Amino acid sequence: MIDARTRELIRSRIVDLVAIALDVSPMRVAGNVPVNSLRLDAACIETLTRDLSGWLDFEVDPLLWLEYSTIDDMANHLAGEIRIVGSPPAYTS
Repeated sequence: MIDARTRELIRSRIVDLVAIALDVSPMRVAGNVPVNSLRLDAACIETLTRDLSGWLDFEVDPLLWLEYSTIDDMANHLAGEIRIVGSPPAYTS
């Protein structure tokens, strides 16, 4: 069972990272919109993946940005990975 708190923590972190990359308010990044509508280029995805991997303390596959249609879906997947590799990271915005 995926922990809802962990999923929300990861979702919030992804939203914040995407907002920083796009230079917009996190309020403008919805977790339920298609990732491809965010218009993230390859360099941006590389940076987002590296930052997310460092925060989660395990390797995140950059293809997740293509495999999961929304940030919510990606967060759900990564929350499941946390259950396998260890405890969720602390997050402060």
